[in-house]
Amino acid sequence: MKQGYFWRFNQDGLGILREAYDGSWPSWTDIALPIESLASGELHIGSGPDVNLGIILQEALSTRGLQYSDWQVATFYTALQTKGFVILSGISGTGKTKLAQAFADILPQPTTPQTEARDDVISITVQPYMPKYNRLIIPKHFTKLYEPPEKGESKEVEVTFADTKQMCRLAYHDYTNTNYIALYFRGAASSWFSESFDVGDTVILEPRSDDDGRLVGFQMGKPTDAAFREQASGPKPTNNLFVPVRTDWRDSKSLLGYYNPLTGTYEWTDFLRFLLRAVQSYRDGEGLAWFVILDEMNLARVEYYFADLLSVLESGRDAEGWTRESLRLPYPNDAQGDLPPSQVRVPPNLYVIGTVNVDETTHTFSPKVLDRAFTLELTEADFSDYPPAPSEAPEEELAASKRRAVLANFAQEGQFARIDKTAIADYVEDHSGVRDRLETLNEQLRPYYLHFGYRVFDEIVSFLMSAEKNELYPDSDTAFDAAVLMKVLPKFHGSRGKLEEPLKHVLAWCLSPVAPGYETIDDVLKAQEDSDAVIRALKGQPYRYERTATKARRMLWQLYTSGFASFS
Repeated sequence: MKQGYFWRFNQDGLGILREAYDGSWPSWTDIALPIESLASGELHIGSGPDVNLGIILQEALSTRGLQYSDWQVATFYTALQTKGFVILSGISGTGKTKLAQAFADILPQPTTPQTEARDDVISITVQPYMPKYNRLIIPKHFTKLYEPPEKGESKEVEVTFADTKQMCRLAYHDYTNTNYIALYFRGAASSWFSESFDVGDTVILEPRSDDDGRLVGFQMGKPTDAAFREQASGPKPTNNLFVPVRTDWRDSKSLLGYYNPLTGTYEWTDFLRFLLRAVQSYRDGEGLAWFVILDEMNLARVEYYFADLLSVLESGRDAEGWTRESLRLPYPNDAQGDLPPSQVRVPPNLYVIGTVNVDETTHTFSPKVLDRAFTLELTEADFSDYPPAPSEAPEEELAASKRRAVLANFAQEGQFARIDKTAIADYVEDHSGVRDRLETLNEQLRPYYLHFGYRVFDEIVSFLMSAEKNELYPDSDTAFDAAVLMKVLPKFHGSRGKLEEPLKHVLAWCLSPVAPGYETIDDVLKAQEDSDAVIRALKGQPYRYERTATKARRMLWQLYTSGFASFS
């Protein structure tokens, strides 16, 4: 039974409904649903007479003058929906970057204006001793914004917070070896501070002065409070960030920024500000998806500049979808100015798409990176209907209801991209053949140390689950073929002595995934005299998984012609 439109019924509930229909159970595709009903996310968009996800995506892409095959669209969408980290590789000019940007544009965009912290307020990162002693240490750098007490003296100031006022003490301590300015909380201010802020959070103080310019108090709050922010100049807010990778990126500073000891402030990056926007969006329950596009991702070594983020993304997620580990943004206690949180957990609504052009100027990917991404090659270029005629409709041609419907399906009822072990176990129990086929493939590759682990198994099964729901593939075998192609073959990289035998076993598995006929493939190879004849003979076999087999044949041809092969 197709499951494009589905409700979460248990087996008893389905049984009751079947009885009510007297055994005549309707096909989901017989049910016409208005697309507006999908906006809430309670239903999934799928195939049907009125609503077809594949048609919506293709029409939206062609409107922008872009042309991709149905398989490319289905595979990109499902891979991104499953993992949240996808690498688009292949020859230059196949539209890798445009595909990523266009898909992000198809989804609903943020409506809240981009804001940034005002430069006339005080930012203080909460340190462990501050809640303990009910005080804030105000960096002396901020005395340019207000007039503190004289050294060695103190004064009473009014602290306003959450529509409440409390008199507190501001002291300028002056000792032999040090001096510092401290704001001591009392009463309601002390309670509110301890309840509202954790270590690592940022407190904002806005100085308040009388008509003579003398300090009388502070407005206290959080960085997200509208009163402490101003609308940023520039283009309207968008759900995607284009980041061109540079050849001199050597560490995570290029993405996450760093503390500058010369200025005593934190040097922000566009990526870090975008990440924090995605974090806030997820906390606020906006339901939006956010996309980072790392263009020419392999101009620098990915495992250098992307290592911190990659490790955090693979740390697992808690019940709410946040990564279990945090990105750490170190800076000293006396850092000043606009500071990020010292630790940031990554939300599931953040997606990373890397584009890759493979030539002699770029770096190869390490197994660590390939193991943690879906790698999709865009090498198919069909000129028969090219160039497509861009639609004369404006950019807003895709109705808001359709955008919300696509997002509802893509975000999987607000779950976004995450690996659900319980759902995987349930799926494998109902589809035992999947486990058998993957186990057989792994056994074929184990003698050559090209077998895979639990992560790849989980991601392939999760991919199949997503494909079953979005219905972009014509059948489950096509989806399974795509998943194996993207998760298993990218790590094949090396000489003929290393890869020839495992590639032959892959081809045998593609012929019969339950009982691979290695002898069939080996006999075909022995009967041919040159590499071109080998490829022609192998092409004529009745493969169950044609795309994986096609890639394996191409890699074999590379081995026979140059002695070396790689996925890209």
